[in-house]
Amino acid sequence: MNEPNHIDIERLKIPLGELPLPELKIESDQLSLQEVVAHLQNQKMGSVVLGNNQKITGIITERDFIFRIVGKIDNWEEACVGEVMTKNPFILEAKQTLLEAAKMMSNKKIRHLPVFDKETNKYSMISIKDILKYISDFFSSKLCALGNVVEWDYVFVSDLGEDFSTISEDRKKINAGIFFTPLKRVIFNKPVIVEPHCSILEALERMRSQGRNSVLICEHGTLLKGIVTERDFLFKVFGKVDINKGSTPISDFMTKAPHTLLVKHFIGHALNNMFKFKYRNTIVVNEDHYPVSIIGLIEIFSFFMSRIDLD
Repeated sequence: MNEPNHIDIERLKIPLGELPLPELKIESDQLSLQEVVAHLQNQKMGSVVLGNNQKITGIITERDFIFRIVGKIDNWEEACVGEVMTKNPFILEAKQTLLEAAKMMSNKKIRHLPVFDKETNKYSMISIKDILKYISDFFSSKLCALGNVVEWDYVFVSDLGEDFSTISEDRKKINAGIFFTPLKRVIFNKPVIVEPHCSILEALERMRSQGRNSVLICEHGTLLKGIVTERDFLFKVFGKVDINKGSTPISDFMTKAPHTLLVKHFIGHALNNMFKFKYRNTIVVNEDHYPVSIIGLIEIFSFFMSRIDLD
């Protein structure tokens, strides 16, 4: 059976309860922030849903620690998570559809949403990655042909063309051509770039001031050496290093020699790498290997949603 060139968005009207979503465990909203950080580090998670008596009362994410907590609240480790969590988060029902979830997450710029199943009295969690993976699976052969890109040759990449001949203007369909859209057409986030000797605090403040979720470490401002993300701050720094003391360089916590893609590489290349290597951000560089953008799952998700009719 030949793989389709497009799918109708009706295929996204599958009930959430029919998807293999991970079960969600609710943690106490009376925990200290230090306990929450330790829990996230131990479980390798970037967010936790909080509540009492199995009722969700709030949620806290790694982004909250970056922008609202560490360095913002005195003795933050001792504060109760219930005082700083985002209260009364949106909760979907298992009978609602994937399309409804996509619409809400797109409109609210949310990366994760709890899902409650009244029949089992259990919670699960859906993410934008789940939605992108569900869509991608309809075009698995085409994406498999693109493969993963960990090294690229400029001569080969220069031959990559822009072929939109298979893209339909019908916003009730998701076309395979969207996966062959060059990354330069996705919303660009200008990266935060610091030198390897930059302190942790300075790097964090640069991220905050520009509203970014990562920082690139480059020698002489051009030679890419590594990347530090929100997740790295949560797992490697918070609760372990006093960012206000000393001058520990940010390079001590970076992921060295990260993968990069050229502006001419496709969305499909980025998704393949993100799915396989389990990262959420793709560094996009120009022909001189200079970083020009960081594109995350949220930007790709927004690009997809902007090209279909969610109403």
